[in-house]
Order: sequence, then structure tokens, then C-alpha cells
Amino acid sequence: MSQFQDNLFTLRGRINVARPNLSPDFINNLLIDRLRQIQDDRTFWSDLLTPGILSIPQPYGPGYTPTPPYPSPPPPPVGGTITTVTGSPIVTGLASFWALDDVVNSNIPDGVPEFGYVEVTPASMQGIDTNSRLYVDAAGTPEIVPVVQVNRTSFVGKFSTLHNPACTITQSSLANQQLRVGESYPIFTVAAVTASDPVTGNGTLQLTLPWGGPSYSGVYVIQLMYVTLAPNMKALIAVKDEATGFPCRLHVSLLEANHVDPQRSIVGGNPWFSFVDLGANDQGNMMYEMWPAPNTQRQFSYWYWKQWPDFVRDTDVPPPFINPSILYYGALADAKMHRTSRDDPFYDPEGSRYYQARFEQALQQAKNSDESKVLQALSQPWWKFSAPGSYDTWQLNDPQFSTLWSGGFGPF
Repeated sequence: MSQFQDNLFTLRGRINVARPNLSPDFINNLLIDRLRQIQDDRTFWSDLLTPGILSIPQPYGPGYTPTPPYPSPPPPPVGGTITTVTGSPIVTGLASFWALDDVVNSNIPDGVPEFGYVEVTPASMQGIDTNSRLYVDAAGTPEIVPVVQVNRTSFVGKFSTLHNPACTITQSSLANQQLRVGESYPIFTVAAVTASDPVTGNGTLQLTLPWGGPSYSGVYVIQLMYVTLAPNMKALIAVKDEATGFPCRLHVSLLEANHVDPQRSIVGGNPWFSFVDLGANDQGNMMYEMWPAPNTQRQFSYWYWKQWPDFVRDTDVPPPFINPSILYYGALADAKMHRTSRDDPFYDPEGSRYYQARFEQALQQAKNSDESKVLQALSQPWWKFSAPGSYDTWQLNDPQFSTLWSGGFGPF
């Protein structure tokens, strides 16, 4: 628990005493601006280091063939076959038995009465997150809607069509996964499964891009190759493959991956996985290509620096490791420089400079305190010379450390 008890309500009240002619919303924005400035003023605040888990599902389809050292014998073929049409994003499945609504199966009681970014309240929020692509209104005027914001009982989606009350919303576990039919074809992303007959297994799915080559009929595989991590992530620090214990390479260039493995044919034999930067997805979350693509179910643990959320409710609190007075000094400095009228009696440039100086002094103290926890400025990248699971070769060959491994402590 934080040693400070301030929240948005108390901080706004303190500023309102000095600037009573400013609206609550205006003061809230001043505090939010300073909160963002504090976070950006230091590359990483040590107390914002956060763990996460990335789960990779089993690939799906008859085109899936595990290779050693993965499970043996391989599972029986599943998934039927598919047919594509040139210029169309619609894929038809024969005996595919695709999951239709195993992630999201709900409706919007009030419908969607307007276009654009609309906040709606579904009957259930189960399964809806900031990476969801929802198939909306299957029996009416269907569309695929990316979710860009999630609240406790509602979400904000980008709608292109109006929808009647009680319109359905569904999402398959195959949505956002990648469709492959061979090394000589592009990699496509599944936007939604739009139909699936539970008896025959026949169904349809829609891709994010139209099929560009000649029409295709045959086997396929759907597997997760493009991943997103925590939506509040500011920077990714480390990822580890739990199956092998090996760390993953981070921020690998797409140019490197395309040069070394242009057809993404590497499937095994190398214990290292790389996370290739792909930019942001439709929801604004950073997306990575896992290379080579995992061809079995597995988990990866990761650590990242998170972004503290903006103030929204009166009970929202600043980061617990920050003295809230820093926010007060900074926001009050901005408030005193704001003039509501020509003769505004609370306009005070001199007072603004005073509180700005206090803000800068307090912020520097907070940064010094954070630095004392982790000594980021004095850290050395010795680990770059270490092979995974082995001793550090730099230390093994350094005369000052040579006796450490034989039981001594060496001349440090």
C-alpha cells in the first residue's frame, strides 16, 4: 500500500483552493499532463517493472506437422480443407469444425445507434479485451469491429454500420491467428470466424486482407505467429521460453527475418525464438512476430515496464512510489499561468515560476531515489557475453574473477 493517501479528488481540491475559477475537468487535465511528463522524464521507473505470461495455442489444421523436439507421435490430422477465391477475404472451410464463439458469445441490448468510435454495453463482457475483434450482428448487417478500449461493463469499438437492439457479438479463438497454406503463399490473419456448422463442420472465416493469388483448395494450418502482450506496456524488457529455459531475442528487425528466412520455413532445430517488431495493430497495441513460429502449445514468461494509467475517476491514485506533491507543484504551476480573462485575479506568472522550480526539484529527488534502487546508470551489459544456461565467458576469462569459480573470491 502506498504511504501517500492522495487521489485525483484530493489533488484537484488542493489546486482548486489556489485557482477557484478553473473547472474540475481543466484541473484534471493539468494533473494528467504532469503525470505523463513524470513518467516520460525517466526512461524506466523501477517500480513499474511487471511480469506477464504469453500463451501459445496448439496450431490447428491438417497442414500442421510437429517436428522434433516437439511431441511425438504427432496428433491426428484435423481441420478439413479450405477454398479461397482471388480478390476475396472470405475463406470457405469443408469439415473444418472451426470454433465460432468460444471466446465471446454475447449481444448488445441497446444496439449501436451511431457510427465511428462508440461506447456500448454488452450483456456480458466475458472474453472482451483490448485486442478483441468482434463479429457483430451475424443475422443482420454483420461487420468485424476492433475493440480499442475496455471498461468495467462496456467497451469502445470502431463501428462502420448501425445495428439494431440485441445484435449479437461473437469471437472465435482462431481470430487474430495466422492462416498458412504453404511456403510459397503469403501469411494471412484471421479476422473472424463468421459461420461454422457443428454437424458437418463446414464454415466460413474472413481474413484481414483479400486473397490475392490464384484461387486455392487444399490443406492449411492456423497458428499464432503475430502476438500482442500487455496493453499497458511501455517497453518490453525480457522474454523467456519456459519449454527450453532459453531467453528470446527482442526487437529483431523485420528486414533481418526476411533476409534469413523469407518464407518462414524454419520450424525447429534452434532453441532461440525472436520477437520481430511489427508496429501497432488496429487497437494501438504493439505487435510482434514470433520467429520461428511455435508449432506446439507452449508458454513464454516476460517482463515489461508498464505505463501508469491516466486519472479517470476521483479515486484514482498516482503511482505509489511518487510523492503526489510533485503532481501538485507541476499542475499548480500550469494553473497559475492560465488566464481566464484579461483581469483574472488568479493569473500569477511569478507564482508559476516558483511552483515550477519546486516541481523540478521534487522530480529530480524522485529520480535520484529510483536510481538508488537499481543503479541503472552504473549497470554493465556483462550478460551479453554469456551463453544461455552456462557461466559468463567474460567472467571466466577475466583474471580478477578467475578464482571465483574454483572456490576462491579473487582479488576484486
